[in-house]
Amino acid sequence: ANITVWPKGAKLPASFFEQDWKKINDNLSLPDCLNDRSATCDAFLLDVDIDGQQELLFPNAFHATVLGLNKKGELYRVGVIDELSNCSKDVQALKNGSYQLVPSKIQDVQIGEVRYRIDSTDNSVAKAGCSQ
Repeated sequence: ANITVWPKGAKLPASFFEQDWKKINDNLSLPDCLNDRSATCDAFLLDVDIDGQQELLFPNAFHATVLGLNKKGELYRVGVIDELSNCSKDVQALKNGSYQLVPSKIQDVQIGEVRYRIDSTDNSVAKAGCSQ
């Protein structure tokens, strides 16, 4: 895979190179560079779930995929950001380190062991496709 890792000088975790990408359930959300050796992509190391481990954010043609490592060292899809890949200036801001991770304004609801996420209907900036 031809991957540029951000921030500059950062390296992908060793277990990244040991993955069997065909085992990831949702191949459609994987970045092209993981399935096509001729494709290139950027990977941003961010701790999106505040566990002290870096997740991988891959902007691609349709959305940005976030991958994390489970306790066995296997990558899994944490989630996606729908609008990020359509905005090259926001991807450039990520490369420049001009971003911040902020907590969600809406809490999840947990019932027993099941956690339910509330999708906000007032997401005007993301729906616009780019930061202002």
